[in-house]
Amino acid sequence: MSEELALTGKVIALRYLLGDLATTEELRIKLYKNDITPDDDSVTGDFTEATFTGYASILLDDWTRTDASAVHSMLEFICTTDQTAENIYGYYIVRTTSNELIAAKRFTGAPYSISLNGDAIAVTPTLEL
Repeated sequence: MSEELALTGKVIALRYLLGDLATTEELRIKLYKNDITPDDDSVTGDFTEATFTGYASILLDDWTRTDASAVHSMLEFICTTDQTAENIYGYYIVRTTSNELIAAKRFTGAPYSISLNGDAIAVTPTLEL
């Protein structure tokens, strides 16, 4: 299942089509740890980014495109030490510089607990129009 393309993501796509945006921004994927379900009206500020040891957002730079979708190669977020459990509910995609929300997804079966060295969450981002 693909992510929920946020309203801001739809507006940004339309602005590119109309030539209203002169430059593009790289995209980053981030995990979130607050218990929310993204929808069309979600914004970046709705999400609380993960903080477990070893976590870092990841640049999205390996897309395969088709007519109406884009699929990224699988990514892994890996815990690097035993720690207090942190629940992860999903992920969100933002523009790197402006931090505008493009899309977000709550994991099926969320939350996933990260607490042990080597715990990992694998994600294959997919964007569809």
